[in-house]
Amino acid sequence: MDYERWAEWYDFAYRAAGNRGVDFHVELARDSGGPVLEIGVGTGRLAVPTLEAGINVVGIDLNQPMLDEARRKYQALDGAAGSLELLQADMRTLDLGRTFPLVAAPARVLLLAVTPEEQQETFHRLAAHVAPGGMFYFNVFMPNPELISDDSLSPHLFGDAIRPETGNRVLMWNVNRFDTVAQTNHGLQIFEEIDQSGETVRKVTLDVVVRYLYPSEIHEMVANAGLEVEVVYGDFDRTPFTEDSSEQIFICHKAG
Repeated sequence: MDYERWAEWYDFAYRAAGNRGVDFHVELARDSGGPVLEIGVGTGRLAVPTLEAGINVVGIDLNQPMLDEARRKYQALDGAAGSLELLQADMRTLDLGRTFPLVAAPARVLLLAVTPEEQQETFHRLAAHVAPGGMFYFNVFMPNPELISDDSLSPHLFGDAIRPETGNRVLMWNVNRFDTVAQTNHGLQIFEEIDQSGETVRKVTLDVVVRYLYPSEIHEMVANAGLEVEVVYGDFDRTPFTEDSSEQIFICHKAG
């Protein structure tokens, strides 16, 4: 994955998709009292509003361009109440030697560990950073049978928005290539920028490889990591999870 280019488009893509999950994340952070360990902090999409709520954040990311953008946003804040510590680290091998009342792995970041072994080790690593009595939350998408069985390789439109920097329209396309045996998707995210005359002035293609997870696998990995599932939501409005949900949002605790 080319994260230097992703850093340019990350915020735009989330804004176009509605920036879902921000209020949910900040509410959990506020309830925990902080500090929050955020896995895959990216450009600070969630960290910045958490800081503005007065909660300290330790953010890790594997990719320096993302961290650079998060640091720029933090430095631009006018009197942020919370402090921000940014670290370049890999969630699969993470060992900070400290624990937190809340460890958060939002934005489906756990799926970037692309084998069952990597995913289980990631759960172990993150659980080790949860303080006794603390919370670990994460979200991943719910595998849709129709979606993962689609082998047409046809692009489908998932967003359409105006890019503020240029005023141009941007069409956002997905091309999914699912491997149902390995439970992976090698996806292409295509950003097509169109000027006021209707001409395509730029097209950027970004690769994303993820390994999707079913609920039964998640429950097993969570238990193996020494955590307890408290509740599973099907959306960020705390709708109960059902087989028809598009999202799996797990809130887990570590015994005190």
